[in-house]
Amino acid sequence: MYYQPQKKSKIFINIMSLLILFIFLIPIAHATPPPPESRIQFLLPSSEIDYNTTMRSYDLFVSSNKSTDDRFVTLDYVGPGKVYAYGDRIVTSGSSLTYFPELSQYWAYKHFLYLKTGELYVAQVWFFDDWGTFQTRKKELSQYLQIHGQVSKESLDLSDELVISNNSVYSGLKSRQFNVTKYLGKDTSGYFIVHEDSRYPGINCYIIYIGIIGPTDVQDYLNPLTKLFVSISPNLDTGINYELDSSVMKFGQNDIDITPLLVIFMIVIGGGILFWMRRKRK
Repeated sequence: MYYQPQKKSKIFINIMSLLILFIFLIPIAHATPPPPESRIQFLLPSSEIDYNTTMRSYDLFVSSNKSTDDRFVTLDYVGPGKVYAYGDRIVTSGSSLTYFPELSQYWAYKHFLYLKTGELYVAQVWFFDDWGTFQTRKKELSQYLQIHGQVSKESLDLSDELVISNNSVYSGLKSRQFNVTKYLGKDTSGYFIVHEDSRYPGINCYIIYIGIIGPTDVQDYLNPLTKLFVSISPNLDTGINYELDSSVMKFGQNDIDITPLLVIFMIVIGGGILFWMRRKRK
């Protein structure tokens, strides 16, 4: 009868040890997030693509009807450590488009030719994994835009284009209307949107720009701009989206990963229980 409590204590200690080990290994078992260089590409326009033998490039289709000229040809992709040139264009890698200041070490952009009208469009993405840097650069960009052009807040409705696209991926999207910042500049005009991705732990903030090359009113080119936004809408559906604002925001619910804190807490509690059980045995 004397050894029965000791046997139960050993079983309890073993169970607690396994529990602590399991909790400690949970973060290790999590899928490793893709590197920033890969994540920025997710938020550049990309959808169904076919190789265009005439243009020697890849076409971006925004609807299921591939027989029309209502599509875009990718002229180049420029990103960190990678430069892809299409057709006869020569692309040199820079830290950003010349229209905007340098914001992040993680960036990428594409130029597009809209075959229906022959206009040039551009999309750029900046990624931030540090909250302080994100807030500072966001404010700097807002101030820069106000100096070099006209800035206003608008609501961009993708509902009609999502229906026209006839794409099953788009049909289940919960977000169809987005608050964006309209920018009218002398070199480019378009829309900015800020995206906070909730799929990965920590800070995952993006500033996205989609616009047309040259001085113009984006309202006259709303249809093709909306089509480019439609192509990134599935990835905009993975978190919080809002217009570009210079004000400093509070941390969101996804900005701090509490998993390590929980692990430390459970280790301390488990260690305390083990220490208490050993003292009780004595």
